[in-house]
Amino acid sequence: MTQPDFALYEPIGTLKAVDENIWIADGPIVKMAMYGTSIPFPTRMTLVRLRNGEF
Repeated sequence: MTQPDFALYEPIGTLKAVDENIWIADGPIVKMAMYGTSIPFPTRMTLVRLRNGEF
């Protein structure tokens, strides 16, 4: 069985605007060991600026 290829929203580790005061940043693909196999998971962070200016 082949594992699927995951395409990340390049460049990884860089904030990309999604909407006003909302950004995303893709991270590396991590692997989780489960049931004797390794499953790849893409990672992503979402950053939101609050009304008071804090993140």
